[in-house]
Amino acid sequence: METYRHEYPFCPRAENDPLIQFARPAWYIRTTQEISRAIENNQAVHWLPEHIQEGRMGDFLRNNVDWALSRERFWGTPLNVWVCERDEAHQLAPASVAEIERLSPGAFDAFRAARQADPGLNEHLIVHKPWIDEVTLPCPSCGATMRGPAQPSKTRPPSANQPKLLKSRLFIVSSMVTVTLVRTVPPYTADARRNLPTGSYVLCKPA
Repeated sequence: METYRHEYPFCPRAENDPLIQFARPAWYIRTTQEISRAIENNQAVHWLPEHIQEGRMGDFLRNNVDWALSRERFWGTPLNVWVCERDEAHQLAPASVAEIERLSPGAFDAFRAARQADPGLNEHLIVHKPWIDEVTLPCPSCGATMRGPAQPSKTRPPSANQPKLLKSRLFIVSSMVTVTLVRTVPPYTADARRNLPTGSYVLCKPA
């Protein structure tokens, strides 16, 4: 056996803890399945300057990969996906707190007890950790227990530390792909006369 010495990255907030990267289960949005439509929608946008269409924007879309949606953190917006303990193919995304309570009347008893003990607890925390972890639902398909939500979402605005150009590109690419998935049409009109400034370039106003 040979010994190899190499550097590890370290977190400035925990200098004695090395950062080790390894594969973990995660949730993704399968953007690659519909990316051809996003590329088609990109052609319908009147870009200024024109080279953005096939250049920065087009290149980003052509090299798109599925978007990682989850992260392993305590704080974050929980993904509203509940998974059956008996069969992981059985999944459920309740539309509201009311629907969760309809499926499981005592679902939020732990949160309400905590709020009774601490009236200052914000009511919106009802769907956040640690109380959401106490909620279980009966599986509509087989009757087994469903647990959730899945991991917290990592969706958030671009960081203030990111360069202005990168933030602009992330915002516009996100708009293009998200609207393509939801509405199947471009998020920006090709015949608009007003332009929306986006840092180093402009594009037509949102549809």
